[in-house]
Amino acid sequence: MTDQAEILKPFIERREKNLAYFKDHFPGIYKHFLNYQMKKAKLNIIPDIGEVDIHDEGRSVYGGKAKAYALNEIKEFTKVYSEGGKVVSIDPPFPGDYCFPRFFFKTADALIRKSPINKKNFNHFWLGDSYPCIVFLGCGVGYHIEAFLEQHKVNYAVIFEPNLDHFAASLYAVDWAEICKRYNGEEGRTIHFLLGGQEDEYSQWALLWNNLVTTPPAFPLATLFYNHRGLKSHDNLSEKVCDDLYVFLVSWGNYDDEVNQLNQAAHNIYSGVELLPPPVNDITDVPVCIVGAGPSLDLRIDQLREMQQRGALIISCGSSITALHPMGIRPDIHVELESDYQYVVGQLERLKDPEYLNSIKVIAPIHISPVVYQLFGERRAYIKEECGLATMFSEHGQIIRGGTPTCTNLGLAWALHYGFKNILLFGMDFGFTDRRHHHAQSSIYYDDDAHEAFKRSVDYDGQHVFQVEGVDGGSVLTSPQYFAAKRKAENSLRDYPERGKVYNFSHGAKIEGAEWVAPGPLPLSLTALSASSDKKQKVVDYLYASQHEKIPVDVLEKKRDRLNVLFGQFSDDVSTFLQAPITSKDEMNRVCNRINTYMEDRVQTKAKEFYFLLRGSIRHFLYIGFAHALAIQNDAERLTFMEEWRHTMLRFLLDVHKHFLQVMYKKFDLATDPWVRRSINDPDDFS
Repeated sequence: MTDQAEILKPFIERREKNLAYFKDHFPGIYKHFLNYQMKKAKLNIIPDIGEVDIHDEGRSVYGGKAKAYALNEIKEFTKVYSEGGKVVSIDPPFPGDYCFPRFFFKTADALIRKSPINKKNFNHFWLGDSYPCIVFLGCGVGYHIEAFLEQHKVNYAVIFEPNLDHFAASLYAVDWAEICKRYNGEEGRTIHFLLGGQEDEYSQWALLWNNLVTTPPAFPLATLFYNHRGLKSHDNLSEKVCDDLYVFLVSWGNYDDEVNQLNQAAHNIYSGVELLPPPVNDITDVPVCIVGAGPSLDLRIDQLREMQQRGALIISCGSSITALHPMGIRPDIHVELESDYQYVVGQLERLKDPEYLNSIKVIAPIHISPVVYQLFGERRAYIKEECGLATMFSEHGQIIRGGTPTCTNLGLAWALHYGFKNILLFGMDFGFTDRRHHHAQSSIYYDDDAHEAFKRSVDYDGQHVFQVEGVDGGSVLTSPQYFAAKRKAENSLRDYPERGKVYNFSHGAKIEGAEWVAPGPLPLSLTALSASSDKKQKVVDYLYASQHEKIPVDVLEKKRDRLNVLFGQFSDDVSTFLQAPITSKDEMNRVCNRINTYMEDRVQTKAKEFYFLLRGSIRHFLYIGFAHALAIQNDAERLTFMEEWRHTMLRFLLDVHKHFLQVMYKKFDLATDPWVRRSINDPDDFS
């Protein structure tokens, strides 16, 4: 055998061993790299010094010393993030954050109050003897990953490498089978490979984001980004992920909301609510104005009136109807999203104009309060994608995606779903310049005797707010909820086919994908937007034609019975993860990982309707437990809290099933069911 063959032999054997491992454990990687040929890069073996390098388009990546480069890089990383070190992240949940007197909220709040951590004494998170989650941004030949995972415990490792040539080189350099054998999902330790993908920043962010959002509570609480080779593109990627941490948190939901929505959906199905028809092409030429209650609505009301006179379809969203009513504008269609009885019915009844409401048609998710439907002239329901009802009734009616977290997101999502070619956004500020001027002045939020829920929802003096870019190049204040709504709108617009145009008449945060229209006379491009009364009526007639589909009652009852069975199975399975006392931060992390993996890999794939019913509350429990375990610095206090958390979780698993039976197995009568007119602010009578 020649000297060159001797040199190459261990590298070739290592690649063969890696491919054999991937064939059994990651078949997608095996299939892609079995016959893969590097295109722009090659592995350079330097036997004299026992080193390797990658030459990418003729340029050295590691200066001829990949092993030395890796060890030095690890040293620099651990200077900043060492075992036992501090992690700056989002805040843990504090006493009072789960403030509503409902079943899950009361359980969560009582648990948090058992912790010694509060707003005054919280002093960041502190790692234990392991890393909860590390995202290795860049694989290269993999020496830094191999060495780091030999030296340190990482419970959730993500290998992110867009450059397939570089990962192909790693097959020769490191023993992936040896690296991966440390990861056993049954022990709460997992490794994921995110390879390739498109080169643009958004696609890479989406690939990474979609993986991380399945890993709470490690993400967003204690995820660290290891930027291999210090690439600016990787810094941008991690910053973009961190920008959306609050977007992720506010998307979880909770059992209290989900079971309330399920109860209301059942009432609506029993009463025979009709569903929206599918999109058609011959109604899309009519301009559509989506109207929110942002403060800029006051400044743009004349332009809205002008568009209404030009035959545009006016869609009021949520509380914006309370601003349009005193301004003398009657929307063609009103959309509602919020499922809480008091929040919606309370503001609508405060108009004290039943004839006004009765003259307006409504569109709302099937889980809206049945009382809301009764206030309007005609009603149509859709199924919200982001909930278990979408799985339960996927064969019935229209599923609209992207219509959360606010009513304006729903209005926009509805217009995009039906393919309207010209969409105009009014009062969709997603922010404000003055904490006291957060909505249109004529909206319900400024009524002196408005319900306490409205006042609390807009008390921005004590809430976390931050600055974002405004439509005019300046900056505005926004909240986590508004920011999440803005990002959701931008994502919806990014996916919108290039057959239409979206104009923004609001004065708040800049919305990517919507062209801002400055105050003043309408530009020439918009003066051409008009529709005849016949065209607009055609849209309304199509949406509200008679004999649309309904969800059969027997389908509802079969789905409810299946949920009942799943509760028992779920409680038994998750309880097995909580049988032994938890003695360390690392154990707490791994127990949370096991529960979350069970939710994502088992429940989400086999029983999605049940997954959405409990996902939010389970995530909140994991968030509470892990956050406080990382924040409590006294060992004895931490052990006491973790034991309290474990017992609370076990009790919740039993009680939540009983609660479900109490709510969903009864006579669905609007006149006698107390849940129909119960607000999130009203006590839950579960016992």
